[in-house]
Amino acid sequence: MKYLALAALLVPAAAFAQEDEDHVAERDGLRILHAWTTATERGPAQVYMLIENETGETVVLTGARVGEAEAALMAGQLSGGGDAEILPMMEVAADSDFDLAPGEVYLELDELPAPLAEGDHLEMELRFDGIEPLDVEVEVFEDGTLEHPHAGHAH
Repeated sequence: MKYLALAALLVPAAAFAQEDEDHVAERDGLRILHAWTTATERGPAQVYMLIENETGETVVLTGARVGEAEAALMAGQLSGGGDAEILPMMEVAADSDFDLAPGEVYLELDELPAPLAEGDHLEMELRFDGIEPLDVEVEVFEDGTLEHPHAGHAH
């Protein structure tokens, strides 16, 4: 089981007024779209997003940092069904997309310092092997949400 140190910084929703920039983080052909989680009274919280890899080579997600959460796990059901497994890394093939989605693959934040309320935002730093860390805004939606409400529109 590989734990990844994380740190959580809640940012007021008003700090994020530019819609297109809020939903996209990119660097050198790697794009992160629609990072989100749901409201929770206490941890863990599962974080989802779409990773687009237009770098021309496979990239490897090795970890993340989010404010004061004590640990984050990369987890999922890669073999279809069954219990979620802890993943030491996530590979995203060249020129493809990788969707972290409910019931599939996700980043799990454990031991959050405070509840997450609908409308909150987290600042997360994603770490990829051989690529400078990428800062991503994570939106917090209503508990029970199954997909990002803006998923599917063009950026």
